[in-house]
Amino acid sequence: MVAHVHKPDVMMTEFVCVEGFQSKGRDRLLSTFHFSPKERPIIAQVWGVTPKYFYDVAKEIVAMGFDGIDINMGCPIQTVMKTGGGAALIDTPELAKEIIQATRKGIQESGSSIPLSVKTRIGNRKNVVDIWVRFLLGLELDALTIHGRTAKEGFQGVCHWEEIQKIVELRNELNAVTIIIGNGDIFSYKQAKEFSIRYGVDGVMIGRGMLQNINCFDSSGKTLSQDELKTLLIRHLKLFSKTYGSQAHSYVLMKKYFRMYIRDFDGSAALRAQLMETQTPAEAVSILQKRAIHEAVSDMGVSQKSKV
Repeated sequence: MVAHVHKPDVMMTEFVCVEGFQSKGRDRLLSTFHFSPKERPIIAQVWGVTPKYFYDVAKEIVAMGFDGIDINMGCPIQTVMKTGGGAALIDTPELAKEIIQATRKGIQESGSSIPLSVKTRIGNRKNVVDIWVRFLLGLELDALTIHGRTAKEGFQGVCHWEEIQKIVELRNELNAVTIIIGNGDIFSYKQAKEFSIRYGVDGVMIGRGMLQNINCFDSSGKTLSQDELKTLLIRHLKLFSKTYGSQAHSYVLMKKYFRMYIRDFDGSAALRAQLMETQTPAEAVSILQKRAIHEAVSDMGVSQKSKV
């Protein structure tokens, strides 16, 4: 949907667990790696703790035609970190190194040269930028995305962009070739450009900010109307149904996007609550279409009265 509204320079999939991708649950994860030509260039994002699985999955990702591979070493979710994955890898640099090397080997043995990147944080429980990032820069990654918080901070408080600036300076000091991408608390194209210049990063990643503004990649700063957002939600629901079907466990994932479209207008909370009670995408589409008809009729009534 983001590519349909206003496409960023590079897109990334949701992260997929390499252990899960090599298990009986593989088929459920495959849909995460579906993409359309319109989404290119697109990076496959993976996480896990088993170097051999990273090697195997890297080969599959190359065969699928992705434009790059990103290893998530920054997720602060406890269910991920308890496995030793995500931001927990900050505390196990040798395992992180093995994972990066195994992934690179899988890419190279597939006869490919697609870029390999890592997304991480400034630390796990405390800021360890000088140690952790210096270590990563020594592994000749094509790109490094830094979220300016520790895993302990999660998404609370203010993102420490000054620490991201220090990472840029460290990269320059070491004469490393790695592209540095900043991440955290970015909600618009304009803000991304401002931060890029202010902190010297090579690029800016927008993640959660997109959930507050699906049009955040539009350089014009255009704000979408309520009707435009509802129409986009209907399109999103139909696309979701086509891609994932109507299974209950899949539809739960779709519901987290309702707030992105239905917000900041009279009755939005009630409409969201109604949509959250639906069991299928088709049911939600029906509610939105009926509401659109009702609103159109009401508007016509107001218009006619104003003419009298």
